Amino acid sequence: MAHYYTSSKDLRKHIATLVKEGWTFKKGGKHGKLIAPNGRKMPVPVSPSGNNTLVNQVHQARRIAALPAGSQHKPKHS
Repeated sequence: MAHYYTSSKDLRKHIATLVKEGWTFKKGGKHGKLIAPNGRKMPVPVSPSGNNTLVNQVHQARRIAALPAGSQHKPKHS
């Protein structure tokens, strides 16, 4: 059974490839969440509206995968 990640067929194929490479997908309301093996997260639109969404997602996944493991958020100063 195929997973339904998003309404875009090409983006679904890209996400399926990332999941096979060790990424995790979590469903959401309007956006899903891809979690890289290094723990970094990126949003995935359920119904992408732009023509360049796939290109942006591919580039963002590459950038996130190249980052070291750790938190995405900067610590808050007290």
